[in-house]
Amino acid sequence: MNHFYTYAYLREDRTPYYVGRGKGNRYKQKHRNVKIPPEDRIIFLKKNLTFSESVQHEIYMIAVLGRKDLGTGILRNMTEGGEGRLGPKSPEECEKISRALTGRKLSEEHRLKCANGRRGKTHSQKTRELMSKQRIGNSYASAARGFKWWNDGTKETKAKESPGPEWAAGRLPGSGHFKSHSKESRQKMSETRKGKPWTEARRAAQRSK
Repeated sequence: MNHFYTYAYLREDRTPYYVGRGKGNRYKQKHRNVKIPPEDRIIFLKKNLTFSESVQHEIYMIAVLGRKDLGTGILRNMTEGGEGRLGPKSPEECEKISRALTGRKLSEEHRLKCANGRRGKTHSQKTRELMSKQRIGNSYASAARGFKWWNDGTKETKAKESPGPEWAAGRLPGSGHFKSHSKESRQKMSETRKGKPWTEARRAAQRSK
């Protein structure tokens, strides 16, 4: 459909400093590193374009006017144009991205950066309620899809139907979120916690009571 256009932002001397493309109110929306001028300094270069035509015209205008960062012209665009897309990704694109990310491991540096970025942040009440609903929904997601727990006396699994005649419905005794630890496990966890500051502080507080 021919709903796309290309546009330019103008300086006070009416020379263009940014070229873009879009549809609807895209020309008014915030850009990463470009200041939006008053509307009397925004012009439409071409209208009633298809998506492909708007991409091609954006690339052409950036090439003609040149980029300041490359020393080839007057625009503040940081790319050659044509990157990105408007609208949701197709199922094929989503599947391709999912396959590319499957099994991908983050570096230790990346994980630390993510952890430090989250540290000290608090969620709004609305966000906490949404997260709570999501957790509750996830708890029953398997049941909603028809999955059930099955066990053969030594191991357990989730499936829609019994994996075999030796399998019975339900989980193994003592499994799940309330699984009790053995004496050896409890002793090992106790030894691991010994000497940690928060553990010693808690013990000192209990002794002072």
